[in-house]
Amino acid sequence: MKSQLKATLLIDNSNSRTKLMLANRTELSGCKQVIPTADLSVERLKEACSGWVFHRVVVASVVPACREVFNAAFACDIHYINAQSPMLLSFDYDGLNTLGADRIANAVGAACMGQYPCIAIDAGTAVTFDLVLCRDGEPVYLGGVISPGLKSFMNYMATCTAQLPQIEVLGEDIAIVGKNTKTAMSSGALYGFLGMVREIVTRIQNEIGESVHIILTGGDADLLYRELYPDASKVNELTFMGLLHVANRL
Repeated sequence: MKSQLKATLLIDNSNSRTKLMLANRTELSGCKQVIPTADLSVERLKEACSGWVFHRVVVASVVPACREVFNAAFACDIHYINAQSPMLLSFDYDGLNTLGADRIANAVGAACMGQYPCIAIDAGTAVTFDLVLCRDGEPVYLGGVISPGLKSFMNYMATCTAQLPQIEVLGEDIAIVGKNTKTAMSSGALYGFLGMVREIVTRIQNEIGESVHIILTGGDADLLYRELYPDASKVNELTFMGLLHVANRL
């Protein structure tokens, strides 16, 4: 039986940041807190939630070690989203026990939008591409792609070579032909990243034999929206949308 509790705390626990948001049964509240995952503690969680009233917690976590912190911080029921969580989505995917909770939540959020076939692209430290189709009137998760994010493109060469420096991308309208080492690296990182994303989406479409609706989320969603997919849906809280859907079916 579905819970009738009024408020749920939703948590998106990634390798870099842990985001918290309150929700009622129908919508996200907009009350949001962000904690660097490296700084996550019982005290930081309680401080972030100070003044919030909720009766359960639903978590998408890709950092197993954080579970102990969540369990210690909250006295109410905690549900960790996984492929067995109640949802409108079914799976045609091998190795469900290895599928990241963030990717599940993104796919569920994408399915809730009802535009099939679709790819949810979460452009963060890594970029995930998750494909949802419609079969016999029901959404099905088919799998996807995991690739390096823009920051990985920027950091890799400095980490793995002796003389190339650490860089930041020098704007979004930089010339493809760099006039010094840093501009050449910045050009390679930016356009290499954009080319990678475009090629992955193109190959997914070729493989399934039809065009897809693009749903963008994550820190570099704005970049992809401007440079590649101006007709895409840009949904900043896609992961939380998926978490809320699961919460409403518990």
